[in-house]
Amino acid sequence: MKSMRALAFVVVCACSPADPPTTIAPLPEPTASVAPGTENARTDYEAADTLVTAGKFEEARTAFDVLSKKFPYSRFARDVELRIAQIDEKLGRPEALTELATWAKNHASDPRAQAIAAKAKTIGDTTCRSDADCTTTTKYDCCTCCEGPAKATSKQWLTWRAEQCAATRCEACSHGVCGPPGPPASARCNTGRCELVP
Repeated sequence: MKSMRALAFVVVCACSPADPPTTIAPLPEPTASVAPGTENARTDYEAADTLVTAGKFEEARTAFDVLSKKFPYSRFARDVELRIAQIDEKLGRPEALTELATWAKNHASDPRAQAIAAKAKTIGDTTCRSDADCTTTTKYDCCTCCEGPAKATSKQWLTWRAEQCAATRCEACSHGVCGPPGPPASARCNTGRCELVP
């Protein structure tokens, strides 16, 4: 009898009020918002990225677009969205600037967002010593057909590009009428880099 009481005492005292029993929360039920088979997103992403490396930008653009629809909630979704915008920029599509700016705004906590936001407002070599070294341009390459929003750059780089463009042969523009030009802007030198004046 004494041994039974001692055992009961040990069992009762094994759990103190300071240590409540551990409970295991049930796993959440799968929802329709999680696409099945997301483990395959990595394979598709790497395949599309290989096309970028090979310089097949149109094919890569299509592959990333399919991937974004196939796995909209995978952990690669953010990178896929960025890749699409970067490819559009490489292909010279006018919507690329908006896509990149939107991505940077939506993913401000991503370390790449700040660099993208800065790049969206500058072009070429932005090195400067004073405000007099800086200017703006609305044409981003020699064969730009339509003007875009003003970007900050250095006068030295713009002069160099003008020399390059003098020997560049561009195809005739055939994409239609250009939209209205963006608002006027000015540039300044800030810590050795040209930037748009806010």
